[in-house]
Amino acid sequence: GILKDGAGKPVQGCIIQLKAIRTSPTVVVKVSSSDMTGEDGRYHIQAEPGHYSVSLLREGYPPALAGEIYVAPDSHPDTLNAFLGAPKDADLRPEALKRFEHMADAAARDAQASAAARDEAEQAAGDARELVENPIVIVPTAAGLPDSPRGLYLVETDEGKGGGPQIYYYPGSGRRFWFASVEDTE
Repeated sequence: GILKDGAGKPVQGCIIQLKAIRTSPTVVVKVSSSDMTGEDGRYHIQAEPGHYSVSLLREGYPPALAGEIYVAPDSHPDTLNAFLGAPKDADLRPEALKRFEHMADAAARDAQASAAARDEAEQAAGDARELVENPIVIVPTAAGLPDSPRGLYLVETDEGKGGGPQIYYYPGSGRRFWFASVEDTE
């Protein structure tokens, strides 16, 4: 083929390098082959069947990755552009298969969310069971609470809440819930 720039002019003195991405029956991974374009931009690369990464190396310019190609055992000689533009495996998957993969991913995400919700529900049920099995503990002041309280506590004199009695619930996770007393007018 002929390597051309964006204006359609031949690119001379550019090394076109093919580096094997995977080991195939005739090529070992990471092995590379290359050809330098002539004054007219022409190149010729003999490539064994396999998957290759294509790079363009030109003095004075940073290396450029052109893409990846697959040379099949029955591939006919063609230009680099033809190999770079050939459909990839992902392009050939039927639309129905793509939709199925999307649905499978969504189902996996939903299953994870359901498991998390189940764990939260089990924790809440355990907390409720603990309240039933372990009735309220009465302590004279907030200072009388244990170091790691867990359960329902009646603090008879709570200076932090105006001095009167207060009810707290400690689920054991370091959190604390305070139950406000509101007069029932009915």
